[in-house]
Amino acid sequence: MATSKENILIGIAAILTALGIVAVFAAAVGFVNGETLSLSAAVNPDKVGQLGDFIGGVAGSLWALAGVILFYVALKEQRNDFQTNQKNLELQNQMFQKQIEEFEKQKVELEETRKIFAEQAKTQKLQRFEHTFFELMKLHADNVDRMSVGKLSGRVVFQAFSDEAIQRLRRTELFDGKEIPASDIERFTTSVFNVYNNYYRSEMEQHFGHYLNTVANIAMHIRIGKDLESLHYNQPSLVLRAQLSQSELFFLYFYVLNFRAGPGLMLLFDYFGLLDDFKMLNQKPFKQLYDYQYEKAFKVATPEMKKLHRKK
Repeated sequence: MATSKENILIGIAAILTALGIVAVFAAAVGFVNGETLSLSAAVNPDKVGQLGDFIGGVAGSLWALAGVILFYVALKEQRNDFQTNQKNLELQNQMFQKQIEEFEKQKVELEETRKIFAEQAKTQKLQRFEHTFFELMKLHADNVDRMSVGKLSGRVVFQAFSDEAIQRLRRTELFDGKEIPASDIERFTTSVFNVYNNYYRSEMEQHFGHYLNTVANIAMHIRIGKDLESLHYNQPSLVLRAQLSQSELFFLYFYVLNFRAGPGLMLLFDYFGLLDDFKMLNQKPFKQLYDYQYEKAFKVATPEMKKLHRKK
């Protein structure tokens, strides 16, 4: 938009242009004054020269000056346009900067939202794990309470059957307390398992099979909890260990070492220390049998299960 100063300049240029036109018109009138206009008339070179000089000297100068003024005004307008464009670019840059800042804020908000969702997902996983774990623990307690053989019920059943099993195992070298020579460990293991398995299959399996499978499932479920960052893997195992009596640990000891639920279960029990409270492990033959079977289980375990190896 032209300013008042530029409007004045444009007006001056217009006046100069008009003056030039008037000068040309006056010169033309003077040129033809007293002359007869005819195409066949001879041209007076002096008059034509004077007319040309007048137009070039007066009208031309006026128009040249008007042209300079208009050129100056055009440059000013162009400069103003450049300044306006620069301001517009600066405004656009500011808008882009604000958009970038908004995007950064949205990015932070999205990151916070993602963290909240991740925490909620962890919480839900933990809640599902704890719910299933305590349901299994309730089932375990119910199995013990409902255990009934003849006049015996509850944990008394475990004690009675474990006493009988121990009496039968006394026929082997398991209870003499002496260390088993390495050359005899395989024969010793076979002898012990034959005595125990015969007794288990003939009299115990129908009573203890469901109980032992439930404990195995609890151990496998604790394995799932190991991957939860918000849960220390040892917490559920301590809850389970607190519920196991020595007579129960006796049956779990042979259940695990027999690989009845696969060799991986022994690695699970060892990793979570579920048999650490079994007092008979302090006796040399029991510990030898345990270590021997653990080595066999570790050799055939899957790479994933081998990660559960506990440093001792």
